[in-house]
Amino acid sequence: MSEASRQPLSLETSPFGMNQGVISGDSVADTRDDLERQKHFLNTEIEKLRTLISESSREDGKAFGIKRGIQVLLDTKERLIRQEFERKYQELAGEVRRQRKQHLEQMDKMKRQLADCICNMTH
Repeated sequence: MSEASRQPLSLETSPFGMNQGVISGDSVADTRDDLERQKHFLNTEIEKLRTLISESSREDGKAFGIKRGIQVLLDTKERLIRQEFERKYQELAGEVRRQRKQHLEQMDKMKRQLADCICNMTH
């Protein structure tokens, strides 16, 4: 073997701190330690992600509750506006009927007065 082939490969470190491509007598223990660190790191990341998902779900639930509450308020407001509109419409329709009746009575009265008027007499 040449001297170049006896030297260990260069160490490359993964984002998890795991050495890759190491060939030596101590490499098994180092690799085991690196795998344990990687396992711990990944488990920590999984927990962080679960926490984020859980918080996001709670916030979505709160947001849904808020949206539902807003929708209930809007529906109630719309219903009240419709009821108020209907009430005012009925009130105005009644007022129009009263005024129409009053005007018709006044017209009949004026027609009777004109019929009795001496200025309408033909010669």
